[in-house]
Formats: sequence, C-alpha cells, structure tokens
Amino acid sequence: MQKKLQIDNFFRQISGVKIEETFDHWSNLLMNTEEFSKSTTVEAMNDMLKKIVMYGSEETVKIASLFQQYNYKYNSAEKNEDSERVEARTMFTLLFLAAETICSLKNDFTGHKINVMDLMRMKLNDTYKKEVYDELVMAEKAARSIIRNGVH
Repeated sequence: MQKKLQIDNFFRQISGVKIEETFDHWSNLLMNTEEFSKSTTVEAMNDMLKKIVMYGSEETVKIASLFQQYNYKYNSAEKNEDSERVEARTMFTLLFLAAETICSLKNDFTGHKINVMDLMRMKLNDTYKKEVYDELVMAEKAARSIIRNGVH
C-alpha cells in the first residue's frame, strides 16, 4: 500500500499538467465531438492514446484500447442500406466507450467515480425521448459487453 501511494505521489508531482491535458483532451472527445472529429489528426489521437499508456491505470488502458479497436472496426465497415440506424447505434456505442475512458481517467486522477450515463446526458440533449433513451440503453449494453469480451 505504501509503495502504491509513493508511485501515485510521484506521478502527480511530475505530471500534474500533463495529466490535466490528457483528461481535457479526452473530455473534448465526448463534449465537443463534432469539433474534435474535424480538428483531430491521427497524430493527435495517437498522442492521446500514448498519454493514456503513460498516465492511465490498467483498466483505463484496456478501455481506451477497446475504444480504438471499435473505432477501427466501425471506420472500416462497409455501409449498406440499413446503415443509418446501425450507424447511430455504433456512434452511441463509440461515445459510451469514450465516456467509459473518461470516467476511468477521472477515477485514476482524482479517485472520484462518475456515472457514464450522466456524461451521456450532458452530451445529448434529447435523452428524455424514449427512442433516444432506448438507443442509449442498447449502446450502453454493447459497450459493457465490449469491455467484458473485447471487440468481435
């Protein structure tokens, strides 16, 4: 236990600003999705993932890697006629995986746990609509399955 506290203190002393930047970049991925996707280069995303490896816990690294694998899978999938509904669910699942990464980072950096669905409600302004809420619940189940079982 003492060794863990020493390691935590070491990381907080040498990297407080970098940890804050990491958390900020990942939070922007969820809160400013449209702007993030327009302005973020592959190099910037790779840097965000590198910082997760450097400063995140084992759980955070796992979730971020699953987010990235799902992102690769989604972006390489062929689009078909039924793709609009599938695309919406896929985007919600991707957002849930990003939110899970953010929640895990928050816990890593502050020790505070936050609810993923609360983050989604901050981002989406129409979760009170039954059809949107139902899609969110399905996406949450999909994201939790991915975290448990990986991307298939």
